[in-house]
Amino acid sequence: MDKFGDCERDDYITVGEDVYRILSEGGKFVFYSLNCQMTFKSLNDLRLCISFRQLSIVRMDVNLRIFDGPGATGKPMKVFDSSSEAEMVCSTDKYMTIQLSKKELSKEGYTFDMELRERTNSDAFADGIDAFMMSVGVIVGLIVGVIVLVVIIAGLLIYCCCKKKARHQGRKYRHTPKPDSSEQSKVPAFTSNQSVEPSAPPFPSVHEFNASFHGNQGCAVGQPPIYTEHPPPYSSPSV
Repeated sequence: MDKFGDCERDDYITVGEDVYRILSEGGKFVFYSLNCQMTFKSLNDLRLCISFRQLSIVRMDVNLRIFDGPGATGKPMKVFDSSSEAEMVCSTDKYMTIQLSKKELSKEGYTFDMELRERTNSDAFADGIDAFMMSVGVIVGLIVGVIVLVVIIAGLLIYCCCKKKARHQGRKYRHTPKPDSSEQSKVPAFTSNQSVEPSAPPFPSVHEFNASFHGNQGCAVGQPPIYTEHPPPYSSPSV
């Protein structure tokens, strides 16, 4: 692709069911070109896909650009340089343009081996798998992010609750302050010389209680009343 004969084509290169192979070296003429551009067209009006069998770019001035359409205009779909890795690129319509640009007329410092063909059902399946895996990755990332956020919020709530509880317990078990000396002076103090008078008469002793009880019964102290077989005759009190 770096020779003058490959780069100065006025017509499109048609691609059908066969695979079109593109190498970094080749051509009809011996002198090189700083810019080489090749446009491909699908014979069956299908999308075109390009894949790499080999890609190695060492020189900083070498760029391999892939454009979506019949010409190297606008923003390229993909640019391969010294920091790029090989990957498959597909167009959105039946045209695809490949452009190789460099600043020195030398074939050293880069090499590539590409295959260009019409897009098949297997490519569509691979694109669907890639899109599905990407969507799954996004969903998993969102779920993990939400879980991490919930864990952080729960940890902060637990920390705040424990800190508040510890502060409350510290206040509860704090020592009661001692009263002031001025308040202590207001409380009357008792001395050993002062006697406390009772508020009620003293309780009688056992002997005093027995004497009082038997006296009320009309008998001597310590003797029970005289037993009689018949009760005394009833007499009404005089009026």
